[in-house]
Amino acid sequence: MQAFRLVSISYATEAPSPKEAMLNATLGSSMLDLSMNETEGTPLVREVQVGYFSICVRLESEDWQCGINGAAVPGRPNISDALGVVDMGHLFRTKTVSPALFIIVILLCAATMIALSTFPGWHEEEDTEGSLREIKPFPSRAVSTLALLSSLLATAVAYVAALWQHTSCAATGTLFESLRYGAVEVHIGAGAAALGWISVFVSIMGNTYSQFFPPEPRLTEANLPSQEGRVFVVTGGYSGVGQALGLMLYRAGGTVYIAGRDESKAVAAIAQMTADAPDSLGKLAFLKVALDDLASVKVAAQQFVDTETRLDVLFNNAGVSNPPAGSISAQGFELQMATNCLGPYLFTQLLLPLLVETAATAPPASVRVVFTSSITTDHLAPRGGASSLADMTVPSSVQQNNYTHSKTGNWFLASELARQVGPRGVLCMAQNPGNLRTSLLRHFHWFVGYAVAPLLYEPRFGAYTEFVGGVVAGPGQRGRRQAC
Repeated sequence: MQAFRLVSISYATEAPSPKEAMLNATLGSSMLDLSMNETEGTPLVREVQVGYFSICVRLESEDWQCGINGAAVPGRPNISDALGVVDMGHLFRTKTVSPALFIIVILLCAATMIALSTFPGWHEEEDTEGSLREIKPFPSRAVSTLALLSSLLATAVAYVAALWQHTSCAATGTLFESLRYGAVEVHIGAGAAALGWISVFVSIMGNTYSQFFPPEPRLTEANLPSQEGRVFVVTGGYSGVGQALGLMLYRAGGTVYIAGRDESKAVAAIAQMTADAPDSLGKLAFLKVALDDLASVKVAAQQFVDTETRLDVLFNNAGVSNPPAGSISAQGFELQMATNCLGPYLFTQLLLPLLVETAATAPPASVRVVFTSSITTDHLAPRGGASSLADMTVPSSVQQNNYTHSKTGNWFLASELARQVGPRGVLCMAQNPGNLRTSLLRHFHWFVGYAVAPLLYEPRFGAYTEFVGGVVAGPGQRGRRQAC
């Protein structure tokens, strides 16, 4: 109760000053003296704490007695309360505040989460290793829309409830102290106030629920248009989202370069893709590149340009998250910034001439560069943007901050690249593939994987997001500046 009280009303321990007593300090002192007169057999009340569901009274003996309201406090007729602080608490509890609004918020949020997390269609599928894995589908658009409306309503109700609680507590404190000329002191419960505003924050977070429970995809491998004659590069293409994306593009007839540092893993992934799509008319090839080594990036780009005469879409998909503190690239840069930003930037710049050349003869806005960002940008990036370049480039001692900086950097790269080559027919964008069950969590504590497991989807769902960024034709695209 003490930690989450709404208000605490107590008798002053010393005579009030003129300021505390408002109009009459002498009257305040007299009232305080009156409160100290104990009738034999009736203990003095020293403090009353009021919560949403009960009132607790502290006596001179330090004993606490609690009830659902002032009248229900045990021994209420046999305690001395000269200035009526118990009655004050009772009036505040019964006439001013009510938990009803917060209960409504809890019910709305619970209904939203239950509707989304228990959406029908959960099933098991056999993975490439022959093990059964539980698959969670996306909710339908109708369910997602209803959940969004519910979360919006919860946000509005939570804001009203928290504002009412905070205002009523502050007003009550001022009023009670004034009426007793400083002979009583009123303190607002910090815990309850914090919980009230936290409920607003949580319900606002519900408005981003679509990143945790996105609606069902409209574009999948089942209806992906033919990609015959098109050439793609997918960095990090031999695992997770990259492998799922590469398989879908290959199955649709595209030429897909699986770019990464580990040739053995790439060869195994290519063999698996070939077996999974035996009737494909596409082509799979390995392109060796280590994005955390700029020299390797330069060699890979040159090798690709020497081999191919076109490049339709570059998927900058590969990334690293929260490696051991102090990890650096071959050139000495913080590893996440190097792998997620610097390497992809150089790789893209070296391939730009071929992208622009391809765009000259391709349908408008069909030649693209897709950068991969993260939900961390939405929630952890500096509000108002970085105040200086150092905020982005100087490594933090907290690895999650470095990851956020690198993923925010992907948005900057997409935006600036759109300025650079948008007018020349190359569409550039950043996308968040979603919360996925991939190796990106390998550097986290094992507990994190278990904690977030209910929110993670299979890698192919991330590939669907990249489809939209890299393949789908949108209305009004004419090759001008495009960044999202």
